[in-house]
Amino acid sequence: MNTTQASPKGMRVGILSQDATLSVLLSSVLGSEFVVRAVLVSEAAADAELFDQFDVLILDVDSTTPPSSEEWSNHLLSPPRPPVIIMADDEHRGRALELVECGAHGHVRKPPAVRELRSVLRSECEHRSLKGELEAARRKLEKLTGLDQLTGSSAQMQLV
Repeated sequence: MNTTQASPKGMRVGILSQDATLSVLLSSVLGSEFVVRAVLVSEAAADAELFDQFDVLILDVDSTTPPSSEEWSNHLLSPPRPPVIIMADDEHRGRALELVECGAHGHVRKPPAVRELRSVLRSECEHRSLKGELEAARRKLEKLTGLDQLTGSSAQMQLV
């Protein structure tokens, strides 16, 4: 299964939040272009493969206080995880910026401006898709062998 492409139904967005209503609200305002699913923090911490189900993750730092930036950067923000967008109100903006410095792909205010959130989500999904295509092309090039071993046998080539 190629986890770098959005599903035919829409871009898959995971919401890491203790606020059960956030995923419902975001799902309704984002529309059918995005498939939004709530993810419990405890579920995310226990199941690393859970992240493969999403094209992008939104971490709500207002309701979900990560233990430390280091722990979250090692667990949530490390490749090959999907891009993580931090959602924070003004009170938690410093925390959001700290997580961006640790590897999150960006942050949005809470409550988010819908146009801004859609734009950020599309951009990150496209970024992940392009990154996956680049990796596939690199793997394909690594399998091609022989061309770098060609050596000319003519007298002119032997002089080089």
